[in-house]
Formats: sequence, C-alpha cells, structure tokens
Amino acid sequence: MHPLLKLSNLVKLPPKYKKLAQAAISSYGQSDDALHDLVHAVPSLSAHAMPHVLSVCYRLLEGDSSVLRTLADEENATALGVRLCSLADTFGIVTTVLGAVDIPDEPALEIWKRIWYWAVPLETYTIQFQLHESATIHAYTFILSAALIVAKTGFDLRARRDGVVSTPKLWCLITRAWLHLAYSSKSAHDKDVTLALKKVVFALRHLTFDILEPESNCLTEIKEVIGGDSQLAALIIQHFVRVLTVRRDMHDLLSLVDGVLVFLGDLSCHFESLCKQLIEHGICTQLVRCCRALLTSATPLESSSAAAEAVIGACDILGLLLEKYCMAAGRSIDEALSAGVLELLYISSLPDDAREFLTDFLDVFLPASTVYISVLIRLLAKIHTVDPSKFASHMYDAPWQALLELVRQRSSVLSEPGREGGVVDTLRACHNLNCNAINTKKTFKVCSRCLVAHYCSELCQRADYRGGDHRTQCLDLQEQRDYEKSLFTPRDLRFIPRLLNHEYEQNAASIGTQIVKLWRRNPAAIPCVKFDLSTGPCRIEVLADDDPRLRHLFDCEDIILRLLEASAQSRGRVWVHLLELRAGPGVGGRAATELFPRPMRMAGSTWWDGLRRIADAYSMSELEGVERGWEVEEDVQKLVGDCAEIISSH
Repeated sequence: MHPLLKLSNLVKLPPKYKKLAQAAISSYGQSDDALHDLVHAVPSLSAHAMPHVLSVCYRLLEGDSSVLRTLADEENATALGVRLCSLADTFGIVTTVLGAVDIPDEPALEIWKRIWYWAVPLETYTIQFQLHESATIHAYTFILSAALIVAKTGFDLRARRDGVVSTPKLWCLITRAWLHLAYSSKSAHDKDVTLALKKVVFALRHLTFDILEPESNCLTEIKEVIGGDSQLAALIIQHFVRVLTVRRDMHDLLSLVDGVLVFLGDLSCHFESLCKQLIEHGICTQLVRCCRALLTSATPLESSSAAAEAVIGACDILGLLLEKYCMAAGRSIDEALSAGVLELLYISSLPDDAREFLTDFLDVFLPASTVYISVLIRLLAKIHTVDPSKFASHMYDAPWQALLELVRQRSSVLSEPGREGGVVDTLRACHNLNCNAINTKKTFKVCSRCLVAHYCSELCQRADYRGGDHRTQCLDLQEQRDYEKSLFTPRDLRFIPRLLNHEYEQNAASIGTQIVKLWRRNPAAIPCVKFDLSTGPCRIEVLADDDPRLRHLFDCEDIILRLLEASAQSRGRVWVHLLELRAGPGVGGRAATELFPRPMRMAGSTWWDGLRRIADAYSMSELEGVERGWEVEEDVQKLVGDCAEIISSH
C-alpha cells in the first residue's frame, strides 16, 4: 500500500474533517449520513490537506463485495441501498480530490483498482433493485467520473491512462452505460442522463487512442456487450437522435458529440462492415444534423476551435462514406439532402475544410449520384428552394450551375406519373434470330428467368430455347440480374436502363462510328459500351472483348466473356454495357464498374447488322484501294435516321 493511502494519514486532517472522516468510517454500512457530510465538506479542504482524504476512501473500499451479495440474497433493500449510496459517495470523493490536487500516479492507480473492484457490483445491484428512478444513471456517472479523472490527471498521463484503459472489461461497462443512457425512457432534456452521456462521450474521445492497435480490447469488449456491427451502428444512431432531439447550447452539444465523432473517424477508415451498417441505419442524416446544430447554435462557431474541429470531423466522415460506399442506391446522398445539407451553403462561419467538402459535394458527389432515381427526384424538389444569391462563398457558384444543367438533362429521362418528358415504351426485337418482328416491349413476352430476352410469341420462345442459343445464355443473364438486385433498388433497375438508352440515343452516331472503326480493325471483335457516370455527365467509350482493361476491371472475367458472346450470338438483341459509378462497395476502379447486359432501345438487329455492313463495306474499299475516311460518320448518321424511322413507325 502506498503511504498516502494508509489510514494513519487521518491525523493530518484538520480536526473538523478528521471527526467527519472517523464518523464516516465507523458508520459505514449502517448509515450514510456522516459520509454525505464528508462529501460536502471535502471541496473546502486546503490543497495541502485534501490528499489525505484518500486514505479514508481507500479504507472504505477495502472490504469484500460479498457483503452486497448477502444483502441481496436476504432482500434487505434498505441496507443494500445504504451500501450502494455509500459506494457512490466514496467514488465521488475520489473524483473530487483527484480533480483538485495532483496525486502521485501509484496511489491514484492503486485506488482505481479498488474502485473497479466495486464498480460492477455497484452497477449490478443498482439495476437489480432499482432503488429509485435515476439510481442506475447516478451509478454510471460516479463510476465513469472516477475512471476518467484517474486517466486524465497526474504526473505521467500516459501511465495513468494506460493503467485505466488496460482494466479488463472496462469497455463492457462503458458500453452497458451507453446503451442504458441512449435508450433511457427519461426525457432528452433530463440533466442526469445528459451528464452521464457526457462521461461516455468523454471516454470515447480520450480512452480510444489505441483502438486500432492489435492489443486493444476496446472494440472486442464493445461487441461482446452489444452483439455486432449492426447493433453498434444502431446505438451510434440512437445516440445522435437522442442528443439532437432538443436544441442545446453549442458547448453543451459539443460535449455530447465530439467523442462520438472521434470514435467514428477512427472506425470509418478501417472497418468496412461497420461503415455499411452505419449507412444502412442512416448515419449520413445524423452527421448533417450534427453540423447544422453546431453551426446554427446561438454561440458563434468562431468562439470555439473545438466546435469547428467537430464540424470538420463530421464533414470528413461524411465525405469518406460518400466516397467509398455511396453505391447503395444513392441512399447516403439522398439522406444528406433530406437532412438539409444544402442549407450549409448559406452559413458563412463554416470552416474552410468543411467548405471544401461542400464544394466537392456539389461538384462530385451530387452529379455522380443523379444516376439514382431517388436522388434525382429529391434534387428536382430541392433546387427550386435554393437561392444562389445567398451562398456564403463564390466557390459554390460554378458547380451549382453545372449541377442544375445536369439535373435538367437527367429529369427528361424520368417517366414518373405527372412529370414531363416521359419515356416512350421501349422497342424490342424478337430474340429468335429467325424472326424479324419488332414491337413495343409490352406486346412481347419476356423470358421469366433472365428477364432480358423478349419474344413475339411462345412459339418463337420455345424454338429459340430448344434450337437457338438462349438455353446457354439464359443462366448467365439470370445470374447477372440477380447480382444487380444486390446493388440497386427495383426503381433504379427500371430507371438506369432508361438513362443508358437516353444517353445511347443522344450519342448514337458517335457510338456507331466507334463500333465501325473497331470492326474495321478487328472484324471478330465483340463491342461493349462503357457508360462512365462517375463524374455526373456521361462519357461513352466502346471497348472490345479482348481489351486488356476488361481484365483489370473484373476479378471474374469469364462472366463478361460469356455475356459478350451472348451479345454476338444475338446480333445486338443483347448489349453488354459497363456502368462506371462514382463508388462501389469497396475501394478503387475494380469495384466502381458494373456489368449491365440489356437490350438497347434501337431497332432490333437493324442497328447491329447495319453497323456491320458499314464496317465490311469500308474494309472492302480499303482492300480495293478506295479511300472513304470521312464518310463513315455520314453512313452511321444515316443508319441512326433509319432506326429512328422504325421506332417512330411503331
């Protein structure tokens, strides 16, 4: 035992305090009145005498916790209540002393071990007996206060902090406290809950410094209590919901969110599964709400560098999630818009780093997400409410105007009821190569397995499946469609093909010219069309089946080769598209490009066969020594017109 903790130090206290301490020791376990008196008297002690009170606390904490179990078994609620209240008061005295004067590290950590010995029994029996409504909340407050004051004061902060953080099952208790407080039935205004939550947030900020280290038991213990990534994500969301439900002073709000933001910042860079769960539970909404609450507080943001850092941290996390995981049907962007992210454009006190995020949001994330119908529809509703003349920075002007133009173009593709620019029904060619029937999609029968091949009759469908190529194509197409369902919502799976058809038709002459030139170089090549929507405006490129880039885009290249073969066998009734988006479920270009085999809204095989004839004609001319270079574009443009006439006639 360290000399400072020996009871002989009692004689060094002033007479009044010595008497109170002796009374507290003698009545400990029978009455807590004397201990209450000591609690109220300790703050008035001199700095010289205050450390000696720790010897009293150590003496009170020396006993065996079995006494609590005995009282619980006897159902002696009164005696148990006295014991539990006395424990909480003792923890409170330790917190007061360590917060007021410098105590050597050794006795501080020694008394922390005794506090921790009693902490879990205090928690357990307080919850079991529910002595009064706020008893559990008070117990958590006293325990966490003691842990934090030991970890954050002293001569060697690293040693003190390590001594507390290395305590087995500490994070189990902190997590139980967090769960209890976040889901408490008490009002969000309740001061006891708010104070206890601040302790949890402080722990998340200052005791998770080694969370990414292999020897850290923080995440392991958190998940031991909570279950897994989904449950942890739900808890984080519930914390924000509870904290942001009421309007708070900026400093009050900051103490309730900054630690959670630090915790999220560490996790979002390294734990993909948790990030996906956070997005599923709506973290983007909460991050935007948090920024708005801090920025619109009555206290100016400029008066608190910590608040500015919190806003920057929230924006950084949001940017990271949007960069790496926004492929989930644009949900992240949609939620950010719904939560009012565009209203941040008006706030002049926004820190520069956060302003850069907003610029990227307008210039990169929003345009790239207009491929998702939910984002596009929400943008159509939002843009009329935004007043560019009130923007806090001219940095926003150019990307905002570019976004407006893109939304205007994309909105013409929508076929939602009541919207202008609806898309006409798509034409299909009968998938049976021996049939040249062309008609609107709704008049044809679709293969119920792959949902790609269309037939004018059951007879054609049966003949193609038995004698044609669809028996081998169908499974590949079905497999790819099933995979698409895991990436996109049903609404997006209806909208994206219309968008690609729209872009195809707008650029048909250019695409056709690229295909002709491809076939002139290699008549056996199978073309696929790459739609790059990763920056918003569509960039289109034609790739051949032997293009090395295809091998780099996909881990499993056999599926794309089989689909390209199906495209060639069907003579254009199925086209393989590459859909490049801003971000995918992982990192990098490999995950950002998706296969999208679909029929094009061109006039059946007229387009494919026509381009093939043009390519063959120019190849023959070259063999004959006749130069016709610039006429390729003219011939392709004429073919575009022929297809348009077929479409209009149906």
